[in-house]
Amino acid sequence: MEYVDKLLRETEYLNYVEKLERLEADRVFCRHGLGHLLDTARIAWIRVLEAQTSRCGQKEAQTSRYGQKEAQTSRRGPDRAVGMAPGFGEELLPEKEIIYLAALLHDLGRIQEYEEGVPHQRAGAALARQLLQQIGYPQEKTELIAAAIESHRGGAKSDREVEADRKSRQAETPGQNAALWAEPLGQLLSWADKRSRNCFACKAQKACKWEAEKQNRGIGS
Repeated sequence: MEYVDKLLRETEYLNYVEKLERLEADRVFCRHGLGHLLDTARIAWIRVLEAQTSRCGQKEAQTSRYGQKEAQTSRRGPDRAVGMAPGFGEELLPEKEIIYLAALLHDLGRIQEYEEGVPHQRAGAALARQLLQQIGYPQEKTELIAAAIESHRGGAKSDREVEADRKSRQAETPGQNAALWAEPLGQLLSWADKRSRNCFACKAQKACKWEAEKQNRGIGS
């Protein structure tokens, strides 16, 4: 993963991570340092691998039942959209590098949230654009990651996101505009972010602002 390695060697990125860890040094609740960022990336990628395995199994079963030609015609969408790896079923699967970059960047905006009160998903999207540009990451994939970070908390879309999404869905080639894929990537990021929390072993569980039904009560819960 060329660009992941570049990001992890980028001095400014490492300085941001270090600053975030300092700001949260006395925090009793979940922290958002490099360990959390990597946990989120790995859990998200495991989820994609599980989905890919499931789709492979479905395709094999379909091929066995109906024959290769019919199975191939059941697949929809381009073979390789921007930031997507070949998959089976209704959607293509995000590339590993995009998942890791999005996860490694998704909580850095908390620095600005702590210092200025800016929502961290908004600050994080701007910071992601800056850092990805510095390592020479492709612009369209950068926008996919930034939009995913901006949406990973499940809030309402900004006017800019709504307009970008509208344009992307009018594109002749699905995937030409990264915003088309930002929502599912943001959902994956949000899911992995929450699944990374070991609520069942947290000493601050009773004081946590998360409702009990949202807390992870076990590894697979």
